[in-house]
Amino acid sequence: TLFRSICAMLFEAILFEADSAGATPFSYFIQHAPLSPDEKRLYEAWRTHTRYEFFAVEKVIPGKEVHLADLAGEHRYRVYEHLGTATIKEGSVVIARIVPFLNAWMFTTETVISFAGSGVRERLTKTYGVTIPDRKSVV
Repeated sequence: TLFRSICAMLFEAILFEADSAGATPFSYFIQHAPLSPDEKRLYEAWRTHTRYEFFAVEKVIPGKEVHLADLAGEHRYRVYEHLGTATIKEGSVVIARIVPFLNAWMFTTETVISFAGSGVRERLTKTYGVTIPDRKSVV
């Protein structure tokens, strides 16, 4: 629902968007919570290696993962996702935040499906001047 999406985006802003001094509630948590060294490394990777952008959906493995390509560069990501694979379709473009997780990535909130259909590449190029790289490797 729209309300759920708005709440998810608000949650994202509270956790990841910095104030004028560059601090976030998430960075405060990492510094002050009683975490093991491994937990601190994982959460610090989430803070420093987050990707929040438009992604082209290149492959969906139902109940398991999706393969994404960022539209800002030439990076590919394998994202663990079991619930969203029912609604995310190959060929669509999604707006999402992903963070490192084990040997792949994971979504931090609900994804927003921006465009769908076979003409996504052409539509993005025509409307925004964006070209989706045509590489097959997935990180």
